[in-house]
Amino acid sequence: MSDMELMIKPASGSCNMRCRYCFYADEMQNRNIPCRGVMDAGILEALVQKAFAAGSDRLTFVFQGGEPTLAGLAYFHALHEHIQRCNTRGIPVNYALQTNGYAIDEQWAALFATHRYLVGLLLDGPKNIHDKNRRDIGQNGTFDRVMHSAALLAKHG
Repeated sequence: MSDMELMIKPASGSCNMRCRYCFYADEMQNRNIPCRGVMDAGILEALVQKAFAAGSDRLTFVFQGGEPTLAGLAYFHALHEHIQRCNTRGIPVNYALQTNGYAIDEQWAALFATHRYLVGLLLDGPKNIHDKNRRDIGQNGTFDRVMHSAALLAKHG
């Protein structure tokens, strides 16, 4: 059985947090084009078509960033529509997403549950350590918000 994993950065290096140790913020400043924004709908569709045309027996779509949820729910709904249309052989498809958890709400949690995503939620330990390192754009700690996201993800299984 041949498996294929595709690692996708749907929102380029965009992030809704400003972590103290983020290497990627510095990396983006050294690029000619620091951020390419959200992946174009046509590129997303072509990516899905080519993934299924490759003839694998199992596909895994892995999302990372920056922060992949910044691509928006519509991006992920379009992804799943393309997959449903292109998966004519009915092969198993898996999903994984690494997130800072800042944007997770009921809709995100439901989407992840519906499509059985493996969600990696970034947490830097207890509140005092997390809030020291993982701050939002206004330099506020994000621990409480991330823990709320964790609870939503748990609620949705």
